[in-house]
Amino acid sequence: MTTLEPLADGLWSWPGRIQLGPVALPRRAVVARLSSGGLWVHSANGLDDAVRAELEALGPVEHVVAPNKFHHAHLETWRAAYPEAVVHGAQGLAKKRADLTFDRELTETPDPAWADLFDQRAITGARKLNEIVFLHRPSRTLILTDLSFHVGREAPFLTRLMMRMNGVYGRLAPSRLLKAFVDDLPEVRRSVLATIDAWDFDAVHVSHGEPIASGGREQLRAVWEAL
Repeated sequence: MTTLEPLADGLWSWPGRIQLGPVALPRRAVVARLSSGGLWVHSANGLDDAVRAELEALGPVEHVVAPNKFHHAHLETWRAAYPEAVVHGAQGLAKKRADLTFDRELTETPDPAWADLFDQRAITGARKLNEIVFLHRPSRTLILTDLSFHVGREAPFLTRLMMRMNGVYGRLAPSRLLKAFVDDLPEVRRSVLATIDAWDFDAVHVSHGEPIASGGREQLRAVWEAL
């Protein structure tokens, strides 16, 4: 049984979950093959032998990306398993997690290792998150972390209930909980909409919920314009 789900040529989604008390929240990572043949891992889930075997069949892990100040779980495990990999953290994450070693800080300038495949932008107005969003240009896939959820009927009952309470059940939308991490909601809205307008994408991958294969740009613009 494979864990990685193909999204496009050289791009995979890796479903996992985190436990928040009684609620199991879906948590997806992204794996991309770089031009070097190595792998780029975004918002990594926990490692086990089966996943390691799948990754090693695809290529060596070269870059591990923690895209905001909350998606840093399991980095100790990844550092130990792949000591040659470069670990990238969102702005401020190295200070928050002084117990971890980060090799580079994410900015709006893509690392040369992936600049031919990805664009990236910092979403402003939410310093508690400092999220960097990515565009995988070959597949026209936008990669988000906590800025929007897309959880549906595939989730357990308590998860569905929590998503309904936060206004995101069955649709691609920002959670009401996002406001707890936002300094300036109008600025976050402006920054997200500017990114949507600037980038050519159709698919949307979110860390929390199911990927959207097509029509994602229009859906995302509609919900953020209405925010």
